[in-house]
Amino acid sequence: VTPTGAGSHSGESWQHAMELQEAMDTANTYTDVTPFIYVKKGTYTGNTSGANSFEIKGNVRAYGGFNGNEGPYFDLNDRNPSNVSTLNGSNARRVLYQSEDFTADRPSLFDGFTIRGGTVDNVGEGGAAYIRRNCTLRNCKITANNASISGTTSNIIRSGVAVYNNGGTLENCEIYNNNITLSGTGSGHKVWGVGVYSTNGTIENCTMRNNTTVYD
Repeated sequence: VTPTGAGSHSGESWQHAMELQEAMDTANTYTDVTPFIYVKKGTYTGNTSGANSFEIKGNVRAYGGFNGNEGPYFDLNDRNPSNVSTLNGSNARRVLYQSEDFTADRPSLFDGFTIRGGTVDNVGEGGAAYIRRNCTLRNCKITANNASISGTTSNIIRSGVAVYNNGGTLENCEIYNNNITLSGTGSGHKVWGVGVYSTNGTIENCTMRNNTTVYD
């Protein structure tokens, strides 16, 4: 996978790479195997007109951290942390969204990504990611996601400015420097989890720091 795809978009090589959503949609059609999706370094913005940059599909294993020039016989050992694969909501939309629970035999995994630029302003929950059952974010850096509440409307609720974990799993992730700003004359607002809001979810070996609420 490359940011814009390449060649025939068959996914057979870097020269014929798919786009990320295209690769997820294709993997979801398989019933007898779970394809590995290898993602080149770069910035991925996905759908730039909807509420979500990417819709997570079941039966997906997506791995960031590839240079994009590996030969035909490469594997996960060829990843390098310096090859940053960034999923970006452009400060305009949620980045990753899982619309339904996945079954245990068709889970989804995102491993080795930076997820940033998401906002809950239009969706209310999970600016970087909204995940449900049998979806895992592993070895991800989740940062610079934001929200704001302003104006005269009262009793606005924002949950999981960075991640809303509704039964999914966060593993070995760093969640940091996410922010919500409150301003205006409205009152009674509720902010539940600037870094993570988790309900029936699992969080393992993650670090959270400097996730803030600012009153302007």
